[in-house]
Amino acid sequence: MNTKQHETILYRDLSYLIQGCCFDIRKEYGPGQKESVYVNLLKEYLESKNLKVEKEKSISIHSAKSGKVVGIYRPDLVVNDLIPIEVKSTRFITSESEKQLYHYLRNSKYELGYLVNFSTKRLFLKRIIYTNDRKPYLKLLSCLFVFCFVLFSVVVPLAQAAELSLNSSQDTYSPNEIFKVEVRLKVESGENVTALEANIHYNNQDLQAKEFLTGNSILTFVDQPKIIEKEELVSFSGIIPGGYSGRLPGDPGLSNLLGTIVFEALKTPNPDTKIEILTNSQILLNEGQSDNSPVFGSLIIKINPQEVVFNPLNELEQTKETDKIPPEEFKPEISQINNQYFLVFNTQDKQSGVDHYEIHESIRKRTRIDTKDWVEAESPYLLKDQELKSYIYVKAVDKAGNERITFIGPKYPIKWYEKWWIWGIIILGIIVLIIMWVIRKFLWRKLNTK
Repeated sequence: MNTKQHETILYRDLSYLIQGCCFDIRKEYGPGQKESVYVNLLKEYLESKNLKVEKEKSISIHSAKSGKVVGIYRPDLVVNDLIPIEVKSTRFITSESEKQLYHYLRNSKYELGYLVNFSTKRLFLKRIIYTNDRKPYLKLLSCLFVFCFVLFSVVVPLAQAAELSLNSSQDTYSPNEIFKVEVRLKVESGENVTALEANIHYNNQDLQAKEFLTGNSILTFVDQPKIIEKEELVSFSGIIPGGYSGRLPGDPGLSNLLGTIVFEALKTPNPDTKIEILTNSQILLNEGQSDNSPVFGSLIIKINPQEVVFNPLNELEQTKETDKIPPEEFKPEISQINNQYFLVFNTQDKQSGVDHYEIHESIRKRTRIDTKDWVEAESPYLLKDQELKSYIYVKAVDKAGNERITFIGPKYPIKWYEKWWIWGIIILGIIVLIIMWVIRKFLWRKLNTK
């Protein structure tokens, strides 16, 4: 099929509706709103057109060679399960954003996507296409699915499914007590889980979700775990490099932790409350197929009606107190995007998890940096020194307050004649020499007059 011809007719009517909504939003609200505002507005406008719109829907990303699932992508919106949309609100759009959406289309079942930036000088609306007839792994997956279906339905009895479970240290808590709920993965023999997404529901009248700890997790997180208080939801997704097939012989402890949710029990008339993993969660196996019959667990927490006033249990503080190890070593890298330099960095903390990062740029190499000179930052970070003449220090701080500091040297070090303090010394030296010369000349004349 001719790709250009396909592009002109692919989801034509739906595309016109999407574009029209984008122009209406820009006209009505202008540039400069937060990205989340534009996402919610676009969802509202599209739904008013009687379209099905899913927010941050999980999309499987396949290896182009083997067809295996290698990760999960969650676009801002998916319209009618046909078109993913990425929404931006920045002063400029980078080629990296376009390439990212292009590669997501290339390695998923979707053929057409939109990249929209509402805060550029003019509305940026880019239609990106990668048709399925150019994706040979989709045919491979279809054949593999048919083969596996026939094989397992006729020859082999169905094995038990993978399970996501919730665990707490006790089943009864009092108001004001803070406790941890671990999310764990259990697999049966022969299964190899490579990626997953979990959506966990709780009642915000009974509990408050305070934090999500990533310490000791076997996951590499695709996005930062989210606590959505209004929706009573905790969600996260990630991949497991090499896959997880169960506890290996000789492991000193359990190795199936995905993450830990920290809850605070509230004063409530309800005697108990339920925390459950929703059925829209996903477990993806090594064969590139979703586990069709996963088991998603739940947890009943009893709440003591008597409010704790003195010394309430706080398992979060206990975790922080026992964490004496800083985040793991890491190496920041400088990346150029649209002729601007950004710093990219990331690390892990296996105990309480990374809390935040801080950055300091300095022309001189520093052995000590004052607290006020650090700037809290997220990756990627737009460097203030675009000439790359500075030392760049990055500090990773975990939730217990432990710190790991690393730095990279200047790419283009300042020449000696560009350093003001060297010129200051030279000028001071010249002044001293002039003064000495004047004094000597004065004394010489005085001695000669005598």
